[in-house]
Amino acid sequence: MRTLDRYVVRSFLWSFLMLFIVMMSLRIIVDLSVNLDEFVKDPKLTTVEKLLNIFSYYSNQSVMYVQELGGIIIVISAAFTLGRMNHTNELTAMLASGVSLRRVVFPLVMAAIVLDVLIVLDQEYVVPAVAPNLVRSRTEAQDVLTRPIRLITDDANTCWLADRLILEQRKMENVTAICRDPHGRWIGMATAVQAFEENDVQDDDGTYNGWSLAGTFDQPAVLELPFVPGSTDALFDINPHYRMPTGDDVYAAGPDRLLESFRDDVVRDGRPPEDIHKIIEIPPPPDGKRFRRAMDETSNVEIRYKRFRPGRPESTAPAELHDVQFVFRSPEGKLIAMILADRAIWRQKPHEVEGRWRLTRGRIFIPTELTSDVLALQSSSNWLDFMSTSALADLIAFGRVKNESAARLEFYSRVTLPIDNIIMLLLGLPFILSRERNIKASAALCLLVTASFLVFVYLCQYTLGATPLLAAWLPVLIFGPLSAVMLDSVKT
Repeated sequence: MRTLDRYVVRSFLWSFLMLFIVMMSLRIIVDLSVNLDEFVKDPKLTTVEKLLNIFSYYSNQSVMYVQELGGIIIVISAAFTLGRMNHTNELTAMLASGVSLRRVVFPLVMAAIVLDVLIVLDQEYVVPAVAPNLVRSRTEAQDVLTRPIRLITDDANTCWLADRLILEQRKMENVTAICRDPHGRWIGMATAVQAFEENDVQDDDGTYNGWSLAGTFDQPAVLELPFVPGSTDALFDINPHYRMPTGDDVYAAGPDRLLESFRDDVVRDGRPPEDIHKIIEIPPPPDGKRFRRAMDETSNVEIRYKRFRPGRPESTAPAELHDVQFVFRSPEGKLIAMILADRAIWRQKPHEVEGRWRLTRGRIFIPTELTSDVLALQSSSNWLDFMSTSALADLIAFGRVKNESAARLEFYSRVTLPIDNIIMLLLGLPFILSRERNIKASAALCLLVTASFLVFVYLCQYTLGATPLLAAWLPVLIFGPLSAVMLDSVKT
C-alpha cells in the first residue's frame, strides 16, 4: 500500500468513526426522546434501575442500528473525506502530479467494501447471537420476557400454541402441541397447563431436546392420539377399551404381557415356562443398552424401562417400572412423543377390563428444535430480521414460515444489501469529485441521488408488488450500470 493509499484510507476511516458515533448517538437520542415514558412509567423502579434498563435496551438494539445506518454512514464518510480534500485543493495537487481521480477513489472504495463486509458479519453472527434480547420491548429491557406463542411450526411439522412463554423460567403456560404428519394432516395433539424446556433426554436411539408438558393435581397433561399415525384406523376400533394417555396414567400392556417377553429366557435356562411368575425383579439389559423394550400393538405404544418388578400373586406389592418411557411413533419410525416417568405402578381394579400404569412425576415429552429462545424470537413480528441468512434459507426450504413471500424477500435482500451499499457509494462519488467548486451544491446533489436510490429500493420491496427476486435485484440491475457510467464520466 502506497503512501497515498494509506492517507486516503486513514482519512476515510477517521471520518467513518466520527460519523458512526454521531449517527448512532443521534439514532438512540431520537428514539429515547420519543419513547422515554415507556422506560420510566414503572413507579417501582429506582432511577438507577431505569438507567440500567435504558442502557440494556439500546446496547442490544445498536447491533440492528448498524444494519439500518451502516450503508448511509459509509456514503457520507466517503463524501465528507473527498469533499474536504477537494475543498483544501488536495485533489487538485494530486491531479497536477499526474495521479488520476480513479486512483484516489480506489483505496476508498476498497475500504468501503471491507466495512460493508463487517456489516454483513454483524447481520450473520452478532444479531442472531443477541436475538432473544432484541425482541424485548422497552418495558421489558431487564424484566422477564413474556410472549404468547401462536402457531409456530417445528421441523417435525408439530404446531405449538401457548398463552404465555416466560423466557427467564424456560416455561410455557396453557400449552397445545398439534401433531401433524409430513403432509400436514392432523394425527393428534398434547395439551397441558404448563410445559418446561427439557434437554438431553436419552434413549437407545439418541438424545433429544424438547418440551415436557406437565399437569396439575386436578388437570393432568393429556396426549390425544386417537388415530394410528399415518392411517385412518381409530385406536378405539382396534382396542375398544383404549383411553387417552395422560401425565398421570397410561393404559398400555400390563405386567403379565411384559413378562411374556422373558418366557424364552426362562425356557432357555431349562426351567418351566411358569417360572416367569416367580421372577422378583428384572434388572437393566446386560448388552449395554439403556432400556428394555416391549411393544404394545393394540395401544400403538412402545414401553421402555430400566428396571421391572413384576410383583407376585401372593404379594400385595404391585408391579413397578422404573425410569420408564412410553414411546409413540409414526409408521415411518419418526418419534411423535414420549411419556416419561421416574416410576410407574400397575393399578387394576377387579371390575376393570384393563388396568393402567400410574405415573410418578409423569410428563409428556415432545422433541423439537424450538427452544425457548427460538420461540421468543419467532413470536416477534419482525423475527426474520434477527435470523442469519443460512437459518432463513433453512426455514424457506422446510416451508416453516407463514409468509413465504416475505421470507424470500428478506433472503434476497440480504444478498443485495452489501451490493446496494456500494452502488449507493458509487452514485454519490461523482458529484463530490466534480470540478465544480461549490461544495454545498455538490453535497446536495450527492444527498439527492443517494436518497432517490434508497426510496427506489423501498418502493421495489414494499409497494410495487413485484416478485421477491425482482424486488430485491431490480435496484441493482438499474442503478448498478448507471453508477459505473457516472463514475467513468468523472474528468480525471
